[in-house]
Amino acid sequence: YVSAMDAAGNATDGPEVNIVTPPDALTTEAVYSLIRPVCVGCHGNGDKPYFESLLAFENGIVNDSKWVTPGNGAGSGLIALLSGQYDGTFGAMPPGQWSYEQLVEMNEVSLTLGEIAEWIDTLSPVVPTAPTSPTDVPLNTSLSAEELVASLYAVLGLSDADFFTMPEGNAALSGLICDGNVDLYPVRSPDASPGFCDGLVLGRLAHEHWRALWGPNHGENRPRRLGFDRSFGLAYVQVTQAWCRLSVETPANTAVRGNATLGNTLPSSQTVIRQSISAFYLRALGEPPSDSLVDELEGLFATYQNQSTSAAWTAVCATVLRDPLFLTY
Repeated sequence: YVSAMDAAGNATDGPEVNIVTPPDALTTEAVYSLIRPVCVGCHGNGDKPYFESLLAFENGIVNDSKWVTPGNGAGSGLIALLSGQYDGTFGAMPPGQWSYEQLVEMNEVSLTLGEIAEWIDTLSPVVPTAPTSPTDVPLNTSLSAEELVASLYAVLGLSDADFFTMPEGNAALSGLICDGNVDLYPVRSPDASPGFCDGLVLGRLAHEHWRALWGPNHGENRPRRLGFDRSFGLAYVQVTQAWCRLSVETPANTAVRGNATLGNTLPSSQTVIRQSISAFYLRALGEPPSDSLVDELEGLFATYQNQSTSAAWTAVCATVLRDPLFLTY
């Protein structure tokens, strides 16, 4: 009630006024959390993972006019489905012995159909986004294992002969490789010819590295995969470090070192080392590096040259080859 008093001190109480504050409107996140326990069993994954996450709920239910009509809770498909009145393959959700309303009465779920309808009534219409031209979207696809190995060979100046003793003459007729260096992390497709002698550890490891880089094995009906995962990353780091060192330490191979030799060190040979770093970056990634990038790679070289210049060039080489520009197109 309201009390009033005049200048003479006369006071009076006015009538009582009842004020009711409306409850806070349900948020989409709250609705998702409250409904999820009875829906996640069927829709937590699979081809209709509506309750896998809040984002999946928003994309699959909230923003689909088939299920939710903002401002019209009573007329929305979600209400019809939960009340057992949906005209579709499944007339009611969740399926089974108990209806949604019965589950509410059993305290299995705390959100009533009326509250869900009220939530839908408060939603704003979905504003469609303007379509994006395909040319405005950068599309990056990972290189296949065949492309990756061929690119590494080309950039590092390597070939099969650097890893395997390739058969010649009469031995070539057998179509088998029986010797090579396991420590160089060789990579070879199981479908490649020539293959390996039976039981050769070299062949088993070369095939394992191939599979880790997501290469196919058509003989075993294993398709190729594109993308990156932990096993790919581990294998790629090992392979590039081993191959970079092989390229760097082969006297006649200047693919990585350019005009620099293993006798050139910082700071006395800074000019030729920076020029060689820039040349290799351009060779591997197809674009010239900025001065700041060359500074970073020079700093990396300086750190590792305390071990050896071979280790320094290997570090620079492996770092460049991990750039997304090399791994994708």
